[in-house]
Amino acid sequence: MISVATRKSSVAMGVAIFSWLTLVFVSDLGLMAGAVALRMRIENLFALSLVNPMQVFKMWALVSSDTSLDVLGPAGLYATDIWGAGVTWIFACVMVLWIILPLTVAASIFSRRSPI
Repeated sequence: MISVATRKSSVAMGVAIFSWLTLVFVSDLGLMAGAVALRMRIENLFALSLVNPMQVFKMWALVSSDTSLDVLGPAGLYATDIWGAGVTWIFACVMVLWIILPLTVAASIFSRRSPI
């Protein structure tokens, strides 16, 4: 999606690296800081963690390796208590959405672009 939205490959690469760094570092630290500073409810914390595909993959990998999500703290315990084994399907659906939505946006941008 990023490469379709930009004209130059160097800009696409820079935006992609910045996006990755943001998802890996800033979102994790921001989520922890926000949870403490805003005293978030555990439901909101888990919902916000589903917004980050890196976090979803991390949680899905833990569940798939038969490791308990309690290593992720209260959000992991909340997820297993509320959804149990269904949490695997939640993670799978979120990851599929993270694949389909950018591809759809990229296809839309690409179809509107005039040929060079």
